[in-house]
Amino acid sequence: MKKLIVLSLALLAALPCNIARAKGSESEPEYFKRGRQYYAAGQYDYARKCLEYTSKKDPAHWQSHYHLANTYMKLGMKPEARESYDECIKNMPDFETCKRCQAAIKAIDQETGARDAASLAVEPKVEAKEKEKSVEERLAEDRNEHLRKKIKELKARKEAILEEGRREAAAIRAEAERQIHDVARNTNQFIQNSRTGEVRLGITTSQANAIRAEAEIRARQVMSTAEIRARGIQIPRDPD
Repeated sequence: MKKLIVLSLALLAALPCNIARAKGSESEPEYFKRGRQYYAAGQYDYARKCLEYTSKKDPAHWQSHYHLANTYMKLGMKPEARESYDECIKNMPDFETCKRCQAAIKAIDQETGARDAASLAVEPKVEAKEKEKSVEERLAEDRNEHLRKKIKELKARKEAILEEGRREAAAIRAEAERQIHDVARNTNQFIQNSRTGEVRLGITTSQANAIRAEAEIRARQVMSTAEIRARGIQIPRDPD
């Protein structure tokens, strides 16, 4: 007999209460019976499906609401259990069942009330901590923003010094070329082309190179001074 019961429960588990496929081949009491069998076998999810079907199909069937509530309790679904116990009471069960429903609702309400009270006690502390954290975060963001602006200003100043040095060096080189041109145009010096033998007024290559060399020395001094000044500007590391 025991083996037969186990086999029956196994067959029930293999054929879950799938409401979507039900075609009216079984009556509502049969689904209610199935739900109780699944519950007794500890297969609470299958029991829930069957009992939800019967309680919706026949809302006045208080037994479905009661056993569904018990199933919800096993599944940890206490708000749903409370609602089903309440539905059971509304449909006038026997006196003992009504008392059990009322006791279950009271226990759920007490547990929920205690949990809510504990949550409310913790909430101000959490809120204060979050507020403190928020203030710290805002201050950190302000500091980082100020630092980023400072870094940008310092980089711009450094680049301006270097750019000024480059412009001054370029001006020195350009002035040397103008000097070479003016000397070549205004000189009374005759020079001879060593390759062709041609003689003309002008400036020798060595003279022009000497003017350029002197100008290059000054241009490099200007750039060296600019680079030293730029290196003196310390730029902090960019905040992450």
